[in-house]
Amino acid sequence: MRPVVKVWCLPKLTEEQLLQVHAEIVATAVKIKELGLKNEDHIVVLFPSDSMSYGLGEVINIDVTLVKCPQTASAMARQQGLANALGEMIHKMFPKACVECRIHLFDDDNGYWSTDDL
Repeated sequence: MRPVVKVWCLPKLTEEQLLQVHAEIVATAVKIKELGLKNEDHIVVLFPSDSMSYGLGEVINIDVTLVKCPQTASAMARQQGLANALGEMIHKMFPKACVECRIHLFDDDNGYWSTDDL
């Protein structure tokens, strides 16, 4: 299962700007070798839209869903490292925003299907 990164409440951006944010997210995640990501084919990056433009860009939330693994010290350090790296990267791009990054663990034993499994 690919990690899923959702970046919420970005200010209004052009397609070109969104592609740059996407590229930076992928590059940041790939740098964390323990995740085993090689390129953008190994991660899903989403930019959900908001129906209200008021406040966009003031607080930016990043939600990352990873497959749950045994919670060893190294796994927890990897998760914290990813949260730090993505948060700092987005904050560098949007320095006036309050940026928050949360890691969510998905247990695929609770139900998961993919065409990759066919």
